[in-house]
Amino acid sequence: MKQTERDNLRHILLGFAELTAPARHAFLGAMNEYLFSSPQRRRQIVEAWKQPDAPAPDKPQPRSVPPAERPV
Repeated sequence: MKQTERDNLRHILLGFAELTAPARHAFLGAMNEYLFSSPQRRRQIVEAWKQPDAPAPDKPQPRSVPPAERPV
């Protein structure tokens, strides 16, 4: 890893450490959604993050596939 990448990573980690508990929870939720998504869904997530008017990550996002219905 290049020194500039290490510096960027350290900056990100320090920023994470300074978040409030609810903000850390929201960040980790968004990161998990990204990590466990398909490549196509990852592209959609990244595009949404790039939008300045994107909803906050702690708000529920509409999904392209509806959740499975609970058995009755």
